[in-house]
Amino acid sequence: LCKNIVDVGADIVVTTHPHVLGGYEKYRDRHIFYSLGDFVFDADSNIRRRGGILCLAIREDLGVELLPIVIDQNICVLLAKNKMSKKILKKYRKVSAALADENYDRMYGLYYFMSFCAFQLDRLLYKIRRKGLKEMILFLFSRRRYFAFYVNNAKNRWFL
Repeated sequence: LCKNIVDVGADIVVTTHPHVLGGYEKYRDRHIFYSLGDFVFDADSNIRRRGGILCLAIREDLGVELLPIVIDQNICVLLAKNKMSKKILKKYRKVSAALADENYDRMYGLYYFMSFCAFQLDRLLYKIRRKGLKEMILFLFSRRRYFAFYVNNAKNRWFL
């Protein structure tokens, strides 16, 4: 869809929704940003508390810069400090490199599955660290009915 939007004339496309910082792709000398993450969301996940602010310099040649951000415990958006900023940008570059891979469409199911597993692990660790083991166990128990859905969803994406 994003490439189609560029094909009809857009210089830049910025998507939202997945609650995480996505990647970047340059297509026909145009910019596509796949999600900047969340800005007001009390997520039980460190992954969902990282994102980016897109800075655009609109001129003859479009200048772009991504400023890494974090959401703190008070749900305040802050520019990421040095170590965290580097970590966010490293992950961003990794996702962007995957998008640029000519085998991306074929490997999408694997990328999805790996990302899903990383998110779930991050979520459980977040709950343990912030809310304790009891809260994490209650969370798992409350989500047990979704397990089959998640497995089928991952399986269907893997074999697309």
